[in-house]
Amino acid sequence: MSASLLQVVEQLLASGQYGDVAPQLDAIELQTVDQADLDRWPYAVQLLGHLYNSNLEDARFVYKRASSTHKQDTQLKAAFATLQHLWNKNYQGFWPLLTTTQWSEVTLPLVHAIAAKQRQDAVRLVSYAYSSIQPDRLASLTGTNPQEALQRILQSPSLHALTQIRSILPF
Repeated sequence: MSASLLQVVEQLLASGQYGDVAPQLDAIELQTVDQADLDRWPYAVQLLGHLYNSNLEDARFVYKRASSTHKQDTQLKAAFATLQHLWNKNYQGFWPLLTTTQWSEVTLPLVHAIAAKQRQDAVRLVSYAYSSIQPDRLASLTGTNPQEALQRILQSPSLHALTQIRSILPF
């Protein structure tokens, strides 16, 4: 990866602009003519950036564009497996993969941001889609234990979450 490209990625991640990672990398990729730069392209970061933005289709195409050599990279393999779990709405596989993978220093902040956003989205979904829910089901959607999941829903900034979930069924 060229020094300037690495700097762009690091600046975006350091400033917490996770939503800008994928669009910036997409734009730079389109302008890149040097094959040497593409040989060192941060496909895992770009794919994870699309996951952060909930652009699963774009993330899938990032993976498809990657060369077979890139697809052997452990970070890209893990990012693609993460995509597959989200694509299939397999949250029981998504959370363990996200938390047990040895992410690199570059991808780790983005992975933490994806986890936080997924938890927030799950709480919002539960608040709109469920009138009652088992704590274990809530925990599987948020990647936490049942007690922590209950705390998350009760501390949700959305008053809708507190008024819509009328009952949390006992264990």
